[in-house]
Amino acid sequence: MQQPPPLIGRGICNEVESDCPVMRLPNIKRPLIDSSHRRQIMLDVLRTFPNHIAFNRPEGFGVQQMQEVLQAFTLHNRAVGYCQGMNFIAGNATLFLDKETTFWLLVLFVEHHFPPNYFNAGLIAAQADQNVLRELLGRYCPELSASLQTLEVDISTITFNWFIAVFVNSVPISVSIYQF
Repeated sequence: MQQPPPLIGRGICNEVESDCPVMRLPNIKRPLIDSSHRRQIMLDVLRTFPNHIAFNRPEGFGVQQMQEVLQAFTLHNRAVGYCQGMNFIAGNATLFLDKETTFWLLVLFVEHHFPPNYFNAGLIAAQADQNVLRELLGRYCPELSASLQTLEVDISTITFNWFIAVFVNSVPISVSIYQF
């Protein structure tokens, strides 16, 4: 017998609710959103979970909600805008939470749970994480690290998306729901 899923978002969503006096999704005015962000969001939303019924077609219930959340975030934090990887965080949350809570969850992740510059255009902090991973791999798995170097494999080509998408697209949904 399978265990029931956890109360989705218990930890982070409680934090979202306590930090946000008014949990309303900002009103989205289409012309205010940078057209390149809007275009990239539209492309990424359909690629987020292509085999899930909520996201595999433009009229899927998750598609519209996720577009609204991601577009609202680009207005909320213009310095960051939209970055690939946010779609996986928002998409996973969209499956279990309403759009306002999903929006504030994304704000919490990007602005409070990650270092500055993690999701900006240069992804500086995310790249620093890759350097830390390389260092740890060399220290704790020296044979694997040496093999990858011999084969000229840059580990970040494999792992970068894991980090930027908070592993949501790398583990089964039955595991990823525990992240929230």
